[in-house]
Amino acid sequence: MVMTQNFRDEIINGVVKFETYDYQNPENKTLVDKYYAYGSTLMLVYPENEEKNIDLTEMAFQFVINKPDKFKEELAKEIDNLIISD
Repeated sequence: MVMTQNFRDEIINGVVKFETYDYQNPENKTLVDKYYAYGSTLMLVYPENEEKNIDLTEMAFQFVINKPDKFKEELAKEIDNLIISD
Protein backbone atom coordinates (compact mmCIF):
# COMPACT_ATOMS: atom_id res chain seq x y z
CA MET A 1 0.00 0.00 0.00
CA VAL A 2 1.29 3.44 -0.95
CA MET A 3 0.57 4.89 2.45
CA THR A 4 2.60 2.44 4.53
CA GLN A 5 5.37 2.00 1.96
CA ASN A 6 5.96 5.65 1.14
CA PHE A 7 4.72 7.57 4.17
CA ARG A 8 5.46 5.38 7.19
CA ASP A 9 7.28 8.10 9.14
CA GLU A 10 4.66 10.72 8.29
CA ILE A 11 1.90 8.39 9.52
CA ILE A 12 3.77 7.65 12.75
CA ASN A 13 4.34 11.38 13.32
CA GLY A 14 0.71 12.28 12.54
CA VAL A 15 1.57 14.30 9.43
CA VAL A 16 -0.43 11.94 7.19
CA LYS A 17 -3.52 9.98 8.10
CA PHE A 18 -5.49 7.43 6.09
CA GLU A 19 -9.19 7.13 6.80
CA THR A 20 -12.04 5.30 5.13
CA TYR A 21 -15.73 6.06 5.46
CA ASP A 22 -18.84 4.22 4.35
CA TYR A 23 -20.81 6.78 2.38
CA GLN A 24 -24.01 4.85 3.09
CA ASN A 25 -23.60 5.08 6.86
CA PRO A 26 -25.81 7.90 8.18
CA GLU A 27 -23.08 8.82 10.68
CA ASN A 28 -20.93 9.96 7.73
CA LYS A 29 -23.58 12.15 6.06
CA THR A 30 -21.79 15.40 6.92
CA LEU A 31 -18.53 14.22 5.30
CA VAL A 32 -20.36 12.74 2.31
CA ASP A 33 -22.16 16.02 1.68
CA LYS A 34 -19.06 18.14 2.28
CA TYR A 35 -16.88 16.20 -0.18
CA TYR A 36 -19.63 15.04 -2.57
CA ALA A 37 -18.59 11.46 -1.83
CA TYR A 38 -21.73 9.70 -3.01
CA GLY A 39 -19.84 6.60 -4.12
CA SER A 40 -16.24 5.46 -4.27
CA THR A 41 -14.19 8.60 -3.76
CA LEU A 42 -10.50 9.28 -3.20
CA MET A 43 -9.75 12.65 -1.61
CA LEU A 44 -6.62 14.21 -0.19
CA VAL A 45 -7.87 16.52 2.52
CA TYR A 46 -5.80 19.30 4.00
CA PRO A 47 -7.66 20.23 7.20
CA GLU A 48 -5.81 23.50 7.78
CA ASN A 49 -6.63 24.82 4.30
CA GLU A 50 -9.57 23.17 2.54
CA GLU A 51 -8.66 24.98 -0.70
CA LYS A 52 -5.71 22.59 -1.02
CA ASN A 53 -7.96 19.51 -1.03
CA ILE A 54 -7.57 17.30 -4.08
CA ASP A 55 -10.16 14.94 -5.53
CA LEU A 56 -8.22 12.02 -7.02
CA THR A 57 -11.25 9.88 -7.82
CA GLU A 58 -10.98 10.23 -11.59
CA MET A 59 -7.26 9.44 -11.59
CA ALA A 60 -7.86 6.43 -9.32
CA PHE A 61 -10.50 4.95 -11.61
CA GLN A 62 -8.31 5.66 -14.64
CA PHE A 63 -5.27 3.75 -13.35
CA VAL A 64 -5.99 1.50 -10.36
CA ILE A 65 -7.07 -1.60 -12.33
CA ASN A 66 -5.01 -1.53 -15.53
CA LYS A 67 -2.01 0.51 -14.40
CA PRO A 68 -1.68 0.04 -10.62
CA ASP A 69 1.96 1.16 -10.56
CA LYS A 70 0.98 4.40 -12.29
CA PHE A 71 -1.80 4.85 -9.73
CA LYS A 72 0.63 4.36 -6.84
CA GLU A 73 3.12 6.75 -8.41
CA GLU A 74 0.53 9.48 -8.96
CA LEU A 75 -0.96 9.07 -5.48
CA ALA A 76 2.47 9.27 -3.84
CA LYS A 77 3.33 12.34 -5.92
CA GLU A 78 0.13 14.13 -4.89
CA ILE A 79 0.65 13.30 -1.22
CA ASP A 80 4.26 14.50 -1.43
CA ASN A 81 3.10 17.77 -3.03
CA LEU A 82 0.57 18.30 -0.27
CA ILE A 83 3.15 17.68 2.44
CA ILE A 84 5.73 19.94 0.78
CA SER A 85 3.23 22.76 0.33
CA ASP A 86 2.58 22.86 4.07
